[in-house]
Amino acid sequence: MGTLIRAQALSSDCMISGTQQDNPEAHHPQNFQVHHSSRWRQPRHDICKFNTDAAWKKDRDMNSIAGIARDSIGRVFTGYARQTTAPTPLIAEALAMILACSLHWKKVVFESDSLKVIQACGKEKDYGEIWTVIQDIQLLRRSFDHCGFTWTHRSGNEAAHQVAALFQRGLLPTNWIHFPPTPLWKVLRLDSSPAQAADYKWHPLAHEPFPVSLV
Repeated sequence: MGTLIRAQALSSDCMISGTQQDNPEAHHPQNFQVHHSSRWRQPRHDICKFNTDAAWKKDRDMNSIAGIARDSIGRVFTGYARQTTAPTPLIAEALAMILACSLHWKKVVFESDSLKVIQACGKEKDYGEIWTVIQDIQLLRRSFDHCGFTWTHRSGNEAAHQVAALFQRGLLPTNWIHFPPTPLWKVLRLDSSPAQAADYKWHPLAHEPFPVSLV
């Protein structure tokens, strides 16, 4: 796909880590939803939720895009962080979304705090600036048994924001899926179900949190 190739060209320093995919049965697709909750909303038990975000500043030559996938109790499946030369924040947000869509899932909900990207993905509105990216996203979504797009407040997208921001500042380790830096760890713990949150403990050797259940 042309846009995905262009997205790869606009980004570098990929850091992807993760395992554990389930193979749920088919479900009817959905399009565009708005979540007004200020907290991250856990998906249904048989669905993965992939949050995406971009850290973009006009005075920087390179900015960052990121994504993080979690299940219904807040366990992290996978994620990515990349640098991008996207010329506008909206294009950066769209590139973050298409990279998440390019990973292979059966049933998934993609979530962002960029309302324009979610509206475009849900075919609610067209934005010429990201039209070619959205067209390729529409092609990619055909491979999913269930594919939804939801908008959330920034506070509901904090985990993806932390990944993008930490990567932009050079503070995201390559093994961040298993050893999340403190700011990210705090968000993951807050977003998790009570049972999963209890598994987030401090690593006895490194001075960073260690999610025991993810090993």
